Amino acid sequence: MRKKSFLIIFLVAIILVLSVIRIKKINSNVPHSFEIKTFEQNKWVSLDDLKLSVTGYKLGKSYHYDGGNPNDQYINMPVTINVTVTNISNAIQDISQLSECSLYGGYDYSQTDNVKFSNRNLKVNETATISFTYTVDKKTFNSSAMHFVIGTSSLKKYDNKNYREIYNKGKYEGVIFSLS
Repeated sequence: MRKKSFLIIFLVAIILVLSVIRIKKINSNVPHSFEIKTFEQNKWVSLDDLKLSVTGYKLGKSYHYDGGNPNDQYINMPVTINVTVTNISNAIQDISQLSECSLYGGYDYSQTDNVKFSNRNLKVNETATISFTYTVDKKTFNSSAMHFVIGTSSLKKYDNKNYREIYNKGKYEGVIFSLS
């Protein structure tokens, strides 16, 4: 009986070791850190295909949201971010992918589907403005630690060359505008 128990434990240990080796091999070229570039408001960031800048933001008037029970009561506040985008590539760029940008306020993270484009398809050297309106919980949102984040999918589309170079160095690329 002891010999059988030892054999089972030994086989489980071997399977576990082989699994760990396989997982490490599969993830060997996956980035394990970040290279985050931070820009201030009104500063320009140049990607492969676009140049963009956060030109301003506005904290709106707060309002009460009643979710129907005492534990579902919030004081919401709209936050509007204005972004200017210029096409610096040699082709027409559909900038609708930028609608996935996020807003961080301290530990609060917000996404929105309330995005207004002055023009979604930019011709070469054409400029457009985008207005993002996020709804945040005023109690937990920290407006003194506000950051506008360009999403990974946007970076992969509009900054693919740089994104791949950084990725191949074992890092994820990040672009953040500090708004505080």
